[in-house]
Amino acid sequence: MLKEIENLIRNSFAGMSLPSEDEVCTSNDNEALDDCAIFVGREWNDVDGDAIAEHQDALFWFTPKSFHYYMPAFMIAGLKEPDAYYILKILLMLRPDVEASDACFARERWMLFNSTQRTSLKKWLVWIYAEMDRGDDTELEDALKVLQEQYWWR
Repeated sequence: MLKEIENLIRNSFAGMSLPSEDEVCTSNDNEALDDCAIFVGREWNDVDGDAIAEHQDALFWFTPKSFHYYMPAFMIAGLKEPDAYYILKILLMLRPDVEASDACFARERWMLFNSTQRTSLKKWLVWIYAEMDRGDDTELEDALKVLQEQYWWR
C-alpha cells in the first residue's frame, strides 16, 4: 500500500516545471530565504525527508507555484514519518475556516492541484490517518472533508 501511494504521488506530480529562483519564495526576509534556499534549483524528487523536516516552514513562504511543485516531496517524506510536524501544517493549510487573508493564501495554492493530484493527496491523507499516533483527529478529518467537498476547487 505504501509503495502504491508513493507511486501515485510521483505519477500525479510528474512533468511539472521547476520554479525559477525568483518563483520559490514570497518574501525577502532572511528567515524566509533561509527556509526556502534548500529548494532553489532542486527537483522535488531530489529533496529528502531530512531537508523537509529541517526547512518545513518553507510551506508558508513558498509562492503558489513552489507550494504546488514541492508538495509531493512533503507528501513522500510524510510516508516515512507519518507523525512529522509538517503534516499538521499541511492539514491546517487545508482548513476552510481561516481568516479572509489566509483563505486567499490557501486558495491560491490549493487551486493549482488538478484532480489526479487531489486524489493522491486524499489517498495520502487516508494513509496518514491510519498510520499516525491517535490523538485529536479533528485536523485530519477536516482536511479529508475539504477534499471530499472540493472546498478550494469550487
